[in-house]
Amino acid sequence: MFNHAHYVPILKCKQGEIKAVEFLKDNLKGKISPLFNFTEVDIHYKTKEPRKSDEKHIVDMGKQLAKLIRGHKAVFIDILGLSSISEGLIDSRKVINFFESIGCVAERVIPVAGIIRDRKKVFNEVVSSICKKIKTGICLRLTPSNIEDMGVLAEEIEETMLYFNIKKNDCDILIDLEGLKGNNVKEVVQRLIKVINSFPKVGSWRTFILASSYFPSSWDRGENIRRERLDFKVWLELLRSADKIVKL
Repeated sequence: MFNHAHYVPILKCKQGEIKAVEFLKDNLKGKISPLFNFTEVDIHYKTKEPRKSDEKHIVDMGKQLAKLIRGHKAVFIDILGLSSISEGLIDSRKVINFFESIGCVAERVIPVAGIIRDRKKVFNEVVSSICKKIKTGICLRLTPSNIEDMGVLAEEIEETMLYFNIKKNDCDILIDLEGLKGNNVKEVVQRLIKVINSFPKVGSWRTFILASSYFPSSWDRGENIRRERLDFKVWLELLRSADKIVKL
């Protein structure tokens, strides 16, 4: 679907992040496919109650995203962050309608899933319904704990693909490294190369995505200096080590 030069930022589906994507120049939108995480409804600071219902929250997120995702090759949506979905407190048709409402704007809107053993039954059922309805495949989001044992992971992926009835060429693999720790870039890169080279059927997936975040452990209030990002340094070192990585 895209190559190593494509950027997949993981963003909260909140006003600040949505505005940041909205202000992207058109020539950049084709090079970026954001992954938006659903979020819980904001709590009113006075009443300590949700500002709106979860159903209205979903509708509002759909309206906001529909305004800004035109021009992106793909947009990934992870609904896990809104707990009422996994708890079965929201009609799945509301969530499906959300995907359909933004699906007519972006080239491809892709639901995000996880290993089915890691997610609640209701969540998996909702994602399965979305897949059947919009037919854009799926993004399988893996965490550091998922990639500790490749033998176990191969079985879990196979089980998950069968559950969602998705073929490998309709599935994007996203390894979410979460918050990278440490400062030894070469050690991190060596570990990632080992993960990639031993990943189950690594060249068979629609795309293979590495994602991470990094924030300094200490940052003085009001400090106005630039800091190097460990995750970006790791990415540059991975590019320089391309000859050691199996061809995807």
